[in-house]
Amino acid sequence: MTSSSEALRDSIAAMSTIRALTQRSGESALEEVAAVLQRLARSPHWRATSWRAAAPSEELLYELAVLAGAPSLYLVSDGQGLTSPPHEHGTWTVIAGVRGNEANDLYRRVPGRRVAPIDRVVVGPGESMVLAADAIHSTEVVGEGPTFHLHLYGRPLSELDGFASRVFAKHD
Repeated sequence: MTSSSEALRDSIAAMSTIRALTQRSGESALEEVAAVLQRLARSPHWRATSWRAAAPSEELLYELAVLAGAPSLYLVSDGQGLTSPPHEHGTWTVIAGVRGNEANDLYRRVPGRRVAPIDRVVVGPGESMVLAADAIHSTEVVGEGPTFHLHLYGRPLSELDGFASRVFAKHD
């Protein structure tokens, strides 16, 4: 078995646990989900996978465990220099670092579909963060080289509103 196959097998097994945990509501359930995702991100199987790392300013998205209407897991590789504008997902999100550092700037809403920064959280290897369904964040690759992070969403990305409709302008 290749490392990619083993990582995918581990991901599918973790999703069984995660889907059971998400049947409960509340922040504590998502913190437990984050712990499961952190353990998955620390697996040695991610070290030598065949998934291509993103080139500078490129984003690659690999579907690991996607099920209609259910929590879905993706492996995301962002290239050095890549940033995203402030946006929301409309569903809860858990991010866990596999390789590299992803800075997440968090925002609060201000009038006029704009946002103001409130915090910055850097998610590195083996670390995680939880975002509520109404959270607004932007991302930036920090450090040298591309990142690999596990992104778990409350439902598949294909079921979310289009990205442009979920983007906010920064407040001056």
